[in-house]
Amino acid sequence: MPFFMGITGVNQHVEPLFNAVLPRAVIMLRFHILNIAIFFV
Repeated sequence: MPFFMGITGVNQHVEPLFNAVLPRAVIMLRFHILNIAIFFV
């Protein structure tokens, strides 16, 4: 199954990238919400 192997290969490359980008996105989002909360208070 070359197609299935291709998905597995892509997943191995995408997963570390996703794990690196996602926490930063969450931190940025929290920081943004915090700024909005401070602005309204």
